[in-house]
Amino acid sequence: MNNEWRRLIEVRNEYHAILSEMLASNRGKLVECANESLRSPSERYIALSLAESFTPDELKSMFGTLVFTANWAHPHTQTARELVLKIPRQWVLDHIEPVMEPILATDDPDEFRRMLELARYLITHSYPSFANVQ
Repeated sequence: MNNEWRRLIEVRNEYHAILSEMLASNRGKLVECANESLRSPSERYIALSLAESFTPDELKSMFGTLVFTANWAHPHTQTARELVLKIPRQWVLDHIEPVMEPILATDDPDEFRRMLELARYLITHSYPSFANVQ
């Protein structure tokens, strides 16, 4: 176990060194890579983890993918929803309709239900007084 633990620490340190280098040299490319990785189940966790450090403007560039990711059930749905909340509310309201239309056009009751869940989440966290409205 000791060798495995040491290796884990080495890999984590290497990860942070690479991340620091990427953040310093080409942050825009990192945001682009994270956005693309949201589409891959095996890469989604790391993409969302990185996105937690992104600015609201950087998250805006990922908005469509974030909404799609926040709209369906997987282990990281909550993180995607929290990232959408980091974007200014008015900007989200101004840009969400074209993102939602293709999702709702599937005419899938599950997709519609999850979009309503996302809308409720965004409303209750943006307007806490609505949290108890049924």
